[in-house]
Amino acid sequence: MRPAPVRKPGPRIDPVQLAVALVGICCALVPLLGGLTAWIAGALFGRGAPTVRLVELGPVLSRLPQHLDDPRLAWPASSARLLPGPVGYYAALVLAAGVLLLLAAPLAWGALLASGLLEPGPTDGPDERRRPFRRRDQSERPSDALATRRDLADLLVDAPQPGRVVLGSALAS
Repeated sequence: MRPAPVRKPGPRIDPVQLAVALVGICCALVPLLGGLTAWIAGALFGRGAPTVRLVELGPVLSRLPQHLDDPRLAWPASSARLLPGPVGYYAALVLAAGVLLLLAAPLAWGALLASGLLEPGPTDGPDERRRPFRRRDQSERPSDALATRRDLADLLVDAPQPGRVVLGSALAS
């Protein structure tokens, strides 16, 4: 049996930073999804792909919740005449969301691996097969673990001593 591979320390992404980045990416993807949906809806199910500038997508997306029964009413008149009815529009929404998901999934997977939240799994017995991935147990990262009494033995004193600052005390039970 081979020895376990030594993991090289690499840059880690803070999970909070990762979450903030993912929320930002999702907020950026909403207008992209709206524009891609209109383009797919018009090209596949309507009378042609509408040309809408990025600055027009904000007002369109803000009007869309009031027109869920007929989404083309939320679009400017020049674009609305090219769009299909609700069935075609929502079919295009599913297609656009699928395309974005297929593009975003590998990026999200890579970000999870880089953050250290996922790691390659251990080998699985004598045939050396690897389990694909497993969630990292937080106790496996020594830098994140809380210190034990044994770790703090050199810092603990029975009484104040000259040259040392006592930050707290605990009554022994």
